[in-house]
Amino acid sequence: MATGTASLLLGAPHRRLGGVTPYLSLWFYEDATGAYWCTEQVPQGRVSWAPRSPERSLADGLVLLLALTSLPRDPIPLALSQMAGGLPWNVGHVDVSTWRHYDSDLLDGLVAGIDPPGKLVVSLLPETSVSDLSALDALDWDVDVLAPARSHRSSNPDLHATSAAGGRAQNRSAASAAASAARAGMAGAAGSTHPHDGTTGSTTATGTGLPTPRDPDEHPDAARGA
Repeated sequence: MATGTASLLLGAPHRRLGGVTPYLSLWFYEDATGAYWCTEQVPQGRVSWAPRSPERSLADGLVLLLALTSLPRDPIPLALSQMAGGLPWNVGHVDVSTWRHYDSDLLDGLVAGIDPPGKLVVSLLPETSVSDLSALDALDWDVDVLAPARSHRSSNPDLHATSAAGGRAQNRSAASAAASAARAGMAGAAGSTHPHDGTTGSTTATGTGLPTPRDPDEHPDAARGA
C-alpha cells in the first residue's frame, strides 16, 4: 500500500500575509513497486503519473502540475500529447518511463518559461525519496519549500498495528473481490486494473483544461484583508 511522502500545491499568493490560496495539489506516493504523483482534483478523474526517473521526481511533478492547470492547446499539454504517441497523458495511471520519446529538456524549458502562475508550495516528509530540488532554480515564481522542523512517531503500538492490519485487510478484500469476479466470469473486467495504484481506467472524455488560479483579489479572504 503506497504512502504519501511529498506534495506540490499551486495557488494564488496572499497579498498581505504571504500565504497561499490553494488551487491544485499533487501527492507523491511511494511503495515497493515504484513512485508516482497523484491527484483526484481534475475533471477527468484520478491521474497518477510515474516520473521518467527517480532524479526527475520533482521536475516531472512540476510538468504534470502545470499541464493539468493549462488549456488543452497550451504548450505543455501539446508537447505531452506528441510524446505520448496517441495515448492519454492525463487519465488513469501514466508511466512516462515507458514512453519511447520523452524530451525532458523541452518540458523543463516550457515550465521555466511560463509566467509565474501563482505560488508553489513544496512539502517534503522525512521519508521521501524526492531529493533533487534543482528544478526549482529555474523558476521565477513565489516558491516555499517546507520540511519538518520536528518529527516524532507515536509510541502507541495499537495505532501502528491498526494501520498495518488495515492494509492487510484491504489486500485480502481486493483478493477476494478478484476471485469472486473470476468465478462470475468477469476476469476480463479485472484486466482494466492499473498495476501501481489499483484504480480502474476513467471513461471520461479527455482534453478538459482547468482554469487558471483565481486572482487573489477575487478571494474572499483577500477582499476582507484577512
